[in-house]
Amino acid sequence: MSKIREYQILSEPEGQTMTLAAKVNEQLQDGWRLYGDPFGLAGHLHQAMVRKEKEVKLSVDRIRKTSDD
Repeated sequence: MSKIREYQILSEPEGQTMTLAAKVNEQLQDGWRLYGDPFGLAGHLHQAMVRKEKEVKLSVDRIRKTSDD
């Protein structure tokens, strides 16, 4: 089994805190989780998010024989 994780960073200019909060809430309802605290950089507010890990089964149960060696 392999785990797949998706990351994203939401961003809005400083002073647009409510817009960022609305984006974060929308992503939370889509199965994303907060990843750390919000941070400010270069006049913008950012929030990192991660999507829930999904188990992916890599199928190696059957290997088809293609030639008689």
